[in-house]
Amino acid sequence: SFVSPSRDRRSLQLTCRTLRDATNRPAFLGCLDVGGAGVEGRRGLILEGDGPRDAVRKLLPFSRAGNMQAIYMLGMIKAYCFDSPKHGIALLRLCADDGYVRAAYALGLILRDSSRDESRRWLARAAEANFIPAYQELLPAQEVKARYGDLDAARLRAFLDFPCLNRLLGRHYVDSNPRCVQTSHCWNPLCGRWAYKATPSVDQYLRRREQRAARRRADASAAATA
Repeated sequence: SFVSPSRDRRSLQLTCRTLRDATNRPAFLGCLDVGGAGVEGRRGLILEGDGPRDAVRKLLPFSRAGNMQAIYMLGMIKAYCFDSPKHGIALLRLCADDGYVRAAYALGLILRDSSRDESRRWLARAAEANFIPAYQELLPAQEVKARYGDLDAARLRAFLDFPCLNRLLGRHYVDSNPRCVQTSHCWNPLCGRWAYKATPSVDQYLRRREQRAARRRADASAAATA
């Protein structure tokens, strides 16, 4: 298909039933740009009023069709916005193994405190693909400057996540319940990522998140078989 942005798909679906059916096929969904257009990410799949569950529901058809952008965004949302981050990490590993460089970099950040060896492997893979922010994590600042000069915001902007994803992560961070552990937000105001600081309370907090998720799964399973 020559139609790549998701906004063009919506326009085609309003034309006739034939085009609507064609644009719902996996071959079409798998190649669409779902992140939005331009610096502001206009007409991205995730809208301002969407919460994490809304975003997951929207992304699922695209991710099932093999759309790497959608799988990556789904992994980020699952890792940052839900009780058990392991499902999001698994999706990001799937993307990174398939060569999606953003996923390798994201894994390097997410696993930095909990699994340092794996974190460095993913960052190294992203650096091999010339993903400059990965070098900023791996090398001293002076060495990065010697290689790339002064990295201004305009040059680094290309490496930011999709604006609609960043805005969702930022909204969730602000709107979620007060955190009982220390977190650190990304230095870039256009990025929605945050990280749990490596303290003993973080391990306890993440264990409680996993236990709550396990209880919900058990309750749902019991209700389904009742």
